[in-house]
Amino acid sequence: MGPGALSNDVTPSKQCVPYALYHSAPIMSGCANTAAGFFALNGNTTGFGSTATGAGTLFANTTGAYNTAAGLLAMFVNTTGAYNVATGANALSSNTTGDGNVATGYFALFSNTKGGSNVAYGASALESNTTGNFNTAVGFSAGQGLATGSNNIYIGVGAKAVSGADNYVTVIGGADPAATTYIAGVTNAHVTGAQVYVTANGQLGVLASSERYKTNITALGSTSERLAQL
Repeated sequence: MGPGALSNDVTPSKQCVPYALYHSAPIMSGCANTAAGFFALNGNTTGFGSTATGAGTLFANTTGAYNTAAGLLAMFVNTTGAYNVATGANALSSNTTGDGNVATGYFALFSNTKGGSNVAYGASALESNTTGNFNTAVGFSAGQGLATGSNNIYIGVGAKAVSGADNYVTVIGGADPAATTYIAGVTNAHVTGAQVYVTANGQLGVLASSERYKTNITALGSTSERLAQL
């Protein structure tokens, strides 16, 4: 529906219904696609099972399958990437071969090209990610600055990456330090372990077990001699 929509699809629409009913997905070449918008799914050849709603959505898709794009230029240059969901103008717009991404919001995962299994919820969330995988960002501009890192979690408006190559990093909260933090279930939970410290930039951690990091160290003196006699 719309000028240029599905204009390069190789399978006549009248053949798709019997294909979908009686054949497995690999045989459904170019079938079961829905395109609504100016040049939506324009370049599709054999990709199947995709839905493109909005001008330029999935414009360059050729063989990518089971993608859903809604919004101006969403997944615009995607070619073979599959199982992606992009909702919002320019969401996943640069994606070419990345699989299994979910981008909800204006410019969410905008720069992603090959990264897979990322979840970005919020305008500009994970906007600069290109090849990173398994990242989760929730909030406006969450995960900003991440480019190639993987397995990270960013929660909160402006929760930015520590570096462009973060790996296994969790950031909760935005760029401006929060005045107060409350965490339920801590007050009455009695545990043993190392003391937790907070750096000036908000990083949590424990001190290394080394003399140079310890305080109030005193010599045993004659006490050690009596211990040796036991």
